[in-house]
Amino acid sequence: MKNLALYFTLLATASASEVWPNAKAVIAGESPKTAEKIILTPAALKIAASFNITTKGNGVISIPGLSIRVYDSHDDGLIFRGGLLRCEWNFEHGVEFVVSGIAEKTEEKKEEISVRGVFRYSSSTKIFEPIVCSPQIDYWKE
Repeated sequence: MKNLALYFTLLATASASEVWPNAKAVIAGESPKTAEKIILTPAALKIAASFNITTKGNGVISIPGLSIRVYDSHDDGLIFRGGLLRCEWNFEHGVEFVVSGIAEKTEEKKEEISVRGVFRYSSSTKIFEPIVCSPQIDYWKE
């Protein structure tokens, strides 16, 4: 009985979040290709997401209602460390898409800035809405 309880605890923990796009999606999403994924939530909701990177090194994820820049390796004064921000689908409080990482200013005064964006799915409108977002993370409504 103890092992069964541990199994369900691990299962619940594993389904609490998912990371995507990830390093494999970066390869799959390089122009002219697009990486696509259906995010399946614990409540059996299916969220269609696509990710692509332009030839200039900017990458965007498209989710219902929004497009969000989560990849930047094009040095136009600001890049994301490692190119891709951490993109986590969190299911603890409904459905949230959370991005975080470090933006690096590359101009005269080099600076590192912690960035974070939280986008929450609304079951009534069936789209994501920004909850909080650092100014270095661009997003636009679709």
